Amino acid sequence: MLRQAGKLGVILFWLAKEETHNHERAFAQTSRFVLAEWKLRHERDGAKLVIGIESGFTNERYIRRRFSQDCPDVAIEATLPDTCRAAIRLIEPKLLKLR
Repeated sequence: MLRQAGKLGVILFWLAKEETHNHERAFAQTSRFVLAEWKLRHERDGAKLVIGIESGFTNERYIRRRFSQDCPDVAIEATLPDTCRAAIRLIEPKLLKLR
């Protein structure tokens, strides 16, 4: 399903800050891996991405810097509503073609 969305629509990432720290596992390790995977797909294939990062998410500055350097056209938002609106803006042209 995620690959299908990447081909036909937009992939949205919401990186929320950690509420309670678990010392046995790095926070959001799977999400970070998948984000890097889709960053490469964006660079290679033009997959549409939107990222939202809640203030307090660890390594927020690093993620913002890498995307601004490598993928400056990928929107990075600070709130979930803004992230959703950015995704809708990217998919609206496809929706209009379907009408």
